[in-house]
Amino acid sequence: MKKEFKQQHFIKCFIIYLFMLPLGGLFGSTPPSWQIKELKHRIKSHEEVTQQSLHDYEIKMAGQVDLEHLQVQTSYTKNTLWQPHISLRITNESSSPLVNPSIEINGLKTWLGRKELTERIIKGAKNDQEKVYLIWDFLRKHCHNDFPVFEFKYGEQLHDPIQFLLGYGGGYCDDKGSVASSLFYEAGFQKPEPLVAYPHGHMMSQVFAEGRWQFIDCDIMTFYLDRDNRLPSSMEEIGKDHDLIHREHHYGPNTRNKW
Repeated sequence: MKKEFKQQHFIKCFIIYLFMLPLGGLFGSTPPSWQIKELKHRIKSHEEVTQQSLHDYEIKMAGQVDLEHLQVQTSYTKNTLWQPHISLRITNESSSPLVNPSIEINGLKTWLGRKELTERIIKGAKNDQEKVYLIWDFLRKHCHNDFPVFEFKYGEQLHDPIQFLLGYGGGYCDDKGSVASSLFYEAGFQKPEPLVAYPHGHMMSQVFAEGRWQFIDCDIMTFYLDRDNRLPSSMEEIGKDHDLIHREHHYGPNTRNKW
């Protein structure tokens, strides 16, 4: 784990993690009595104190976890894995303010803003079409379809890429469509601006690239190639030719969805 700071401060980092914990305890529910009796767990902690602007440290995990808690728990379109890490707390014990702190875990940087996030996503793209595919692939892997935490008054928070990806992680199709449109705009697709299209019963992003509108669905993890299998089709083209939809796999080829 790596922490980067622009100024030197006296920083204390306190980490709590599990030696072993029943899955139910992670989500606030009470684990069955047989789990409490058979699975002994010990909560461990680790503390680092540094005055350097760049500080690295490692945590070695140990212990045993039984087979049941290593299994993937499936709910709707997302999977839940067992996670031994409980919390990470960083405290500034100096008298001067901390400027733009960031945490880097296992070489993966945090996303501090739309520009940095977008640059990371489209890094290596050779042309605009590859940028479109990279943004689509990133969002389908880093968020899931779920009931929104907020609706109505505070629902717009889920339309902001940073709040959505760092805080919520899941939402309805309009949330992911708005996030995708924002990232497309940040990637340079600005004339005309990306939009959230409204086909019947669904909402998703549409971006203008390679001289045409392209309906890019990060929610059900697909896009619909044209009859030449060259570029994604637009919402209007899909509405006129339903076979473009029927030949694709929604939520991936491993699902039984027959949309």
